[in-house]
Amino acid sequence: MKKSEYSVTISEPAKIALKNHLQYIIDNYQNYFAVKSIEKDFYSTVGYIRELGESIPLCEDPKLKKLGLRKIHLQKHKLVILFEIHGSHIVIQGIYHTLQNYKDLV
Repeated sequence: MKKSEYSVTISEPAKIALKNHLQYIIDNYQNYFAVKSIEKDFYSTVGYIRELGESIPLCEDPKLKKLGLRKIHLQKHKLVILFEIHGSHIVIQGIYHTLQNYKDLV
């Protein structure tokens, strides 16, 4: 599959999770620079997902693997994106902090 063939959708739960992570930074640290940095890192990572698609392996965790989920870490922040691929379409299903037990939240 060619890199440019993937389209990406961010699910509503994933949008809410991203919003919640950003709101946490605002509420607890009032650090708008950090919020912009996380947003930039997130959308940059979405670009990698769009390009790499199926070359990103399925999750090693048996439960997540059975669900067809793949995982990628943000480059500069402790967040992980879980996504699945349906043909030439990628759906981002969740965004989690790396310290969360996201395997049990899926």
